[in-house]
Amino acid sequence: MVNIWFMTREELEKRDFGKHVTVICFYGEGEEPLDIEGECEYICARLDDLSTAEYKERYGAAYQCKFFPDEETVAEMAIRAVAEGRTLYIQEDTRGASCAAAIMEFFTGGGMLVFDKSRCRQNDYSLNVEIYEKLYGTLCCMKLLMTDIDFDRLRTGRAAVNRQETISKIYDIMCEEYAAHKAGEEDAEDNGVREAFKTADGIYISVHEHNYIGNDNNEVFAFYSVTKDKVSHGYCGIICAEVLADFLSKYKKEDIEYFGVHFREENNDYGVMYMDSECGDSFTTEHLWTYLRIIDDKYEAKEQDIYD
Repeated sequence: MVNIWFMTREELEKRDFGKHVTVICFYGEGEEPLDIEGECEYICARLDDLSTAEYKERYGAAYQCKFFPDEETVAEMAIRAVAEGRTLYIQEDTRGASCAAAIMEFFTGGGMLVFDKSRCRQNDYSLNVEIYEKLYGTLCCMKLLMTDIDFDRLRTGRAAVNRQETISKIYDIMCEEYAAHKAGEEDAEDNGVREAFKTADGIYISVHEHNYIGNDNNEVFAFYSVTKDKVSHGYCGIICAEVLADFLSKYKKEDIEYFGVHFREENNDYGVMYMDSECGDSFTTEHLWTYLRIIDDKYEAKEQDIYD
């Protein structure tokens, strides 16, 4: 059970908290860190409340920067609070609501309920996508690293993951993707395209790329896998039928220990950008490359098969 309560910065500062409580609050530019009273665990994290445009103006690509330097500490404290049945008190503002949404999404799949206007709220706050994605991605990484926590027990609802069912689902997606690519390549060849053709923009692309660009049924941008022979597979970018045929003919569902798929767009049949057999459906690919390196370590991958 995830037990989260919101309190304003002023209320948090006045409250004397007991020992079965974890408090997460924030300070940004022009604010002083709060000193929380009581026996509770707490962190006052350094985090500015900026819009996506402001993040980009200040940091460039937000996913590459450390605008949330305490993200790992916040993620670990939230995980341990849920595991130990502690109540989480989080600062009631956009920063706190976005962190709470990431925590709720990770444990229950119901993170957006934080912003349900039908629920009683004292203040008006909105989703800060940069904060949400940064913390959600960190929670996924911490799930792999915190081996003393029984996440299968803690994650419920849409967040619960059946590894074998998810591997089977992604394998079926890749089979459908192969069929769509194969049909697209055959269509290209039937129309006289052999090795390359020129687009309206004057760019020469191959027959395989024709299918990727021209067929709306192709939804997969990349997929990642670790197989039982301890090979780590990464197929990213323009994926052709030949590449998929090679992987699918060599490995069956039962040969796969980890499977993840990265879609071209969130507006697809699955409604997510990334899905995998460890964390399930998610709304972010934040920290993806770090996450995949941790996956390789977890499943003791010895070799790499990379197609980029």
